[in-house]
Amino acid sequence: MISVIVTAFGESSTMGRAIAAFLSQMPPDAELLGVCPDPETAAVVEDYSHRFPAVRYVEDSGRGKPAALNVALQAARGDVVVLSDGDVWVANHALGALLAPFDDPRVGAVSGRPVSVSPRDTVLGYWSHLLTHAGAHATRQARDDSGDFLVCSGYLFAFRRGLIDLVPEDAL
Repeated sequence: MISVIVTAFGESSTMGRAIAAFLSQMPPDAELLGVCPDPETAAVVEDYSHRFPAVRYVEDSGRGKPAALNVALQAARGDVVVLSDGDVWVANHALGALLAPFDDPRVGAVSGRPVSVSPRDTVLGYWSHLLTHAGAHATRQARDDSGDFLVCSGYLFAFRRGLIDLVPEDAL
């Protein structure tokens, strides 16, 4: 079973699209947990939960992403857990590609490659491209090439349930 955890804070305008992108790709027995502390984003998750039985709302205390992930990990039922954010929209077939390596029992974690869709000619768009390419992908590729530990992106990351039970609250 797969548990998709989508964390958000103040992302009511993007959370629906994030959930919908996963729903179209999830296996029939998968679940999606929408985790957020704010009522506006929670309303979006709850709307989806009324229409799709695989979606559940999980309230977090608003103490930050690590605390939200810990609440979600306690609620999740899957053997493989997928993490993403409420302002991230996964591409078609991204979930299948992310999960395929788990056919090998030696695989413990897999990370997706974030690609910014923001326009590069704005200040925020420039920084978004810089962080997702140079900050995330280039670092991950360099570590992989040298045989170091894998840096997994919080934008799209999957792991076997037994590897992570608790996220230190000072982790991010």
